[in-house]
Formats: sequence, structure tokens, C-alpha cells
Amino acid sequence: MTLPLNLRKRLMLLMVATLLPLFALSIFKAVFNANAAVERALDDLRFAASLAAASQQRATETVQQVLTAIMKTPDIQAGQPARRARHPAELRQAPPLHTNLGIRDMTGPPTRHALANDKRA
Repeated sequence: MTLPLNLRKRLMLLMVATLLPLFALSIFKAVFNANAAVERALDDLRFAASLAAASQQRATETVQQVLTAIMKTPDIQAGQPARRARHPAELRQAPPLHTNLGIRDMTGPPTRHALANDKRA
């Protein structure tokens, strides 16, 4: 038993058969491009995170060098409180890497800091 197909039905079937692969291909390309865009965004995010980590590593190394230099000064090693009070304030006048620098006693409370004259400290 065959279905009677007139010319109109045959043309519609031909158009559907022709356009269906094009729609399928466009959907596939859209999904593929979306996945590629997500991968590019993830790569950009990883790169930005690595740059931020490198910047933080440099800042940490700089702080370590500053603290080592402070620790090695004769005034700090000799334990002269009158002379060691000038170090944090002098370091604060240097390029603004840190907002405050302080020296703590062995028991914990700060003995000197760079904002000693600042009311916000």
C-alpha cells in the first residue's frame, strides 16, 4: 500500500530532506563554538590567576627581604628601643609597598609601628 503523493507533498518532503541536515549542522556548530568559547575563557582565567599568583609571590619575596634587612640592622639586634623606633617610620617614607610596618615584642604586642603619630593606627 503506497501513499498517494502529489507534487506539493513531494516538494515539501524534498525541502525537509534538504533543510534538516543544514539545521543539524548549524546546531552542532553552535554547540561546538560554545564549548570552544568556554575553553578560551577558562584558559584566560588560568592565565590571569597565574599572573596574580606571580605578583603575590614577588610581593611576598619583597616583604621577606625587607623584614630580613630590618632584622639584620645593628639597632634591632642590639635591642636599643630609642634607636629602633625610627626604622618603621623611615621605611614608610620609601615607595608605598606597605601601608604600615611594625615591630612586635617577643610577647606579642607591637612596640613600634610606622603610624605612631597617626590617629588611625
